[in-house]
Amino acid sequence: PTPENVPLTIVDTYNPRWSYAGSKLIGELFFIHYCTAYNMRGVIVRPHNFYGPRSGYEHVIPQFIERTEKKTDPFPIYGSDNTRTFCHIEDAVEAMRDLMESKNTDGDIETVHIGAHEEVSMRELAEKIFKIAEWSPGKIEEHSAPEGSTKRRKADITKIKKLINWEPNTSLEEGLKKTYEWYVKHPKK
Repeated sequence: PTPENVPLTIVDTYNPRWSYAGSKLIGELFFIHYCTAYNMRGVIVRPHNFYGPRSGYEHVIPQFIERTEKKTDPFPIYGSDNTRTFCHIEDAVEAMRDLMESKNTDGDIETVHIGAHEEVSMRELAEKIFKIAEWSPGKIEEHSAPEGSTKRRKADITKIKKLINWEPNTSLEEGLKKTYEWYVKHPKK
């Protein structure tokens, strides 16, 4: 698990995937220095794979749901052995609200990871969605992860537990079921 104090780097400025990380880094710098200059309290939240209804259509869970609903076979998975943790949006919102309201975040600017416990591979994630849909493809087509992808991403949530006694409550299965139901009713147009 990655703690908040791990050094942040942009590995390849020419890889478009790193522009997202770069914009987050710049945002944190602006926030830290603005709060410091104007003596404001602040909490930086580093989200780790928030998901749920209304999460857009360009992320792994909505894409897997869309392919499952279309019964895409063979079913493509990029970076099938890469692992992630996924935090349901209801848990994430609760964590952010509690961080903002807590007196424990009134001092120095804090940087806090919000994430979940259960680490799954992309293939395991797809299989969980297949189970919910009660369908599975005849063949899984495994592809390399996009260049610049991280092999493993799991937040260390020790700090948020200490600050506000928060842990996610929604199991991955429960969250995926809610998310699946929403996306089936609201397919990509």
